[in-house]
Amino acid sequence: MKKKIIIFISLCILIGLIIFLFISENSEVVKSNYKVSKIFASSLNQTVFIIKETWGISSDHQRVVISTSNSESKPDSSKEYIFSDSEFFYKLVQDTIYVYTMSKARIPSKFESKIKIKQIEISNPDLMDLYKNYKSKGLELP
Repeated sequence: MKKKIIIFISLCILIGLIIFLFISENSEVVKSNYKVSKIFASSLNQTVFIIKETWGISSDHQRVVISTSNSESKPDSSKEYIFSDSEFFYKLVQDTIYVYTMSKARIPSKFESKIKIKQIEISNPDLMDLYKNYKSKGLELP
């Protein structure tokens, strides 16, 4: 009788662990976190938003969106710059946001802002260097 109880409890723990691992690996909303940065270009009197969403057990997945809206809705690739799983640094200079990234986003055909987005593709060593001294270069993280 004791063996049957031990086997039953072990089986329940194993099934629970398998279910937990399946849900955590396949769910985009586990530990989801949004951060919105408002970028105002005074020369144009216009604003864009940089929205960073992270998710996963250790927030190991991310998406950064440059948008004319600060909505947390699903990004629209025809209206917004979408950077998936690629960290970037940025700075606003007059009417242009310079984005330093390892992987450029597709240029949206319907992005409706006078603020220009200039993407600069950099290598992994350059990205690591920016992590160390991005503030001294006048850059920001989303």
